[in-house]
Order: sequence, then C-alpha cells, then structure tokens
Amino acid sequence: MGDAAAAQVSQPTHRTFGVLVTYRRPDDLDRSLDAIASQSVRFDDLVVVDNDPSERSQQIVERHRKRLGPTRSIDSPTNLGPAGGRSIGAREIFAKANDTDWIVFLDDDDPLPSSDSVERLIAAAERQRGIDPASAGVGLRGARLDRWTGRLVPVDGRGTVRVDHLHGNFLPCYAVGALRRVGTFDPRLFFGFEELDLGLRLRRAGYTLYADADLLAEVAAAMGASRERSLPDLRLGIPSIRRYYSLRNLLVVLGRERMYPQAVGWALVAGILKPMAWLVVRPSLARSHLRLNMTAIVDAIRSRLGPRTWNERAEVVER
Repeated sequence: MGDAAAAQVSQPTHRTFGVLVTYRRPDDLDRSLDAIASQSVRFDDLVVVDNDPSERSQQIVERHRKRLGPTRSIDSPTNLGPAGGRSIGAREIFAKANDTDWIVFLDDDDPLPSSDSVERLIAAAERQRGIDPASAGVGLRGARLDRWTGRLVPVDGRGTVRVDHLHGNFLPCYAVGALRRVGTFDPRLFFGFEELDLGLRLRRAGYTLYADADLLAEVAAAMGASRERSLPDLRLGIPSIRRYYSLRNLLVVLGRERMYPQAVGWALVAGILKPMAWLVVRPSLARSHLRLNMTAIVDAIRSRLGPRTWNERAEVVER
C-alpha cells in the first residue's frame, strides 16, 4: 500500500467539536481556554457562547484564538443559562458537522485536567461506539434514575458503565447524529437537570450513554471530584434560585417520564415536609423555603419554565 493510500485509510471517520458556555467569569474563561489550547488534539471547531457578552471576554477569546484553531464566539441575546447556551452552541455545530462527529461540552470554571483529556475522551467514545453502535455519548461521570424513588443514583465500579445521563461538568461527549435526531438541551429548563432530561430523551429514542469510570479515577484529583451522596441532605441551607430550578426541573423531568407518584413524593418530602420540619428550629428560614418550593411546585405543574429571579428580601420568585 502506497503512502497516500495508507494516509487515506488512517484518516479518522469523525471530527471533534467543542461548546463552551461562559457567564461573568472572565478569569475562569481565560484558564479554561488556555487548557483547551494546550490539548494534544485541537477541536475542529470550538464555539464559545457568552451568556453575558463583555468586551473583556471577547478579548480573552481573541488572545487564545491562534492557539485554539477554528474558534467562534457567539453572544447570547440574554442569559439563557447552561441549557440555553449549550443549545445555541450545538445548533451552530450542527450546520457543519456529520452524524458521526462528536461534540464535547465544556465549562468555563472546570478547566481540562490534563493535556490529553480530549484525546482520551474521544478515544473512549469511539471505542464504546464500536462495541455498542447505539452509544450516543460518553463522559467521565453519570448516574442512573431509580424508577421507584425518582432519585439519581451515582454509578460505581470499573471500566465503562451504562448510565441514564452524563454530568454536565465532567466532559460529556455526545454523538452529533443522536443530538440531531432527539434535540439538544432544552433551553426552557435554563439550569438544573437539563442533562437528565437529554439523557432520558436519548434513551427513549433507543440510544445508550456511558460513564468511563477508569478515566474519571485518573483525573478525579485534578477535577476536584469526590464520591457523590445518594442520600438526601437533611440540612436546610440559605434559599436560593438554584434550589428553585432544581426542584422545578426535577418535577418537570419526572412528569415527562410519567413518573407521577415519584414527582408527588419529591414535591411533598423535599418541597414541603423538609422545610416544615424546621419551622420550630428556624421558622423564618423554613417559611422562605416553603414559599420558594411552593412556587417551584406550582410552576412545574403549570409548565411555567424559563429563567426566573429570586428576590431574597421580598422572598418571591419573579420573571
């Protein structure tokens, strides 16, 4: 076989694209882009979606562009959250990607842990697709949805483990063809459980997802990874908009799966009974949680999705 023929045979049958969403973290963005530029392989195209466009962020992208290779910076018209930002980036990739290509979703505050992270991730994704043609993605960490309780159960073990969803801040890598068929992240969820929603839609369409436990173990220290709790947290922290999104979106996703008893259970236990149990100990804090949680529950029932704002002083959730 001649050199030209050998080179043609060795050409990869896929390309690798990246989507990075940033929001008001220019220093973190700088570190993440530096880590991406230092990778052993370049993305065939990197899309940076800025949920709060600023001149400084643009300057940071420009400073790294030469080392990054093909890179596009897209200004979001408003803060669309991680779900909306990733959706914008994925749709940009769809215009030039083939179904056999891969999209790696990155975070501005989680720099790649080693210089060969992307190369090894894509190798794992290609290897798993060779074993299971239905594989739609591989990441470092994922979880399964317990159909009895509606709880996410972290996976343990060695090797590549099948999961129901990939965690967003642990290098989730998806096949373009699968996302093109089922759709990407739901922008209406804004923040929280958008990865679970996507994973379950992929599963309903006949696809599979895998977490590479061996690769996670090797990079865990660099990424600050630790074993996740599978038990509920009984503490009552400061109420925040993140709590609202988590409860609302979990109930929405469980409803989409027709897991209505589990959704009711979460609404009652996590949304109502837990803060009520603290009424005697910390009544003001407990009432704030109850108001926030009830708003999340009502919005989930009425499918009032999208971004909201939490006014801590007024203790209301507003559009």
